[in-house]
Amino acid sequence: SSLQPSSSSSSSQAKQQSNVIEEVWTLIDKYYIDRTFNNQEWSTIQSKYTSRLTSSNSNSISMNIKDNINNNNNNEEEEAMKLTTQMVQSLGDKYSRILDKEAYTKIQKFDLIGVG
Repeated sequence: SSLQPSSSSSSSQAKQQSNVIEEVWTLIDKYYIDRTFNNQEWSTIQSKYTSRLTSSNSNSISMNIKDNINNNNNNEEEEAMKLTTQMVQSLGDKYSRILDKEAYTKIQKFDLIGVG
């Protein structure tokens, strides 16, 4: 699933961004080999990072919504990517990582995508 800015409302955009965290969490939960998840309580990790995203979105105030909607969507997308990356990095696994769009596009031709 890719993160695409849209002209949807702020709450809808935040929901889309939290879906990214949920999707990555679910893939790791399902396929990750180390079932201790680096000695973390994995069942609580999703809500931990989703709440950080929600908190971050509520702290950003736009003075002019019309002029800043694309900028806000990009900021929300960047924040979701940052939090998702932090969540994956918490596994302490040098082979598991989140790729941004540019990096994904570069390696897509090699078909090297996998989990755990």
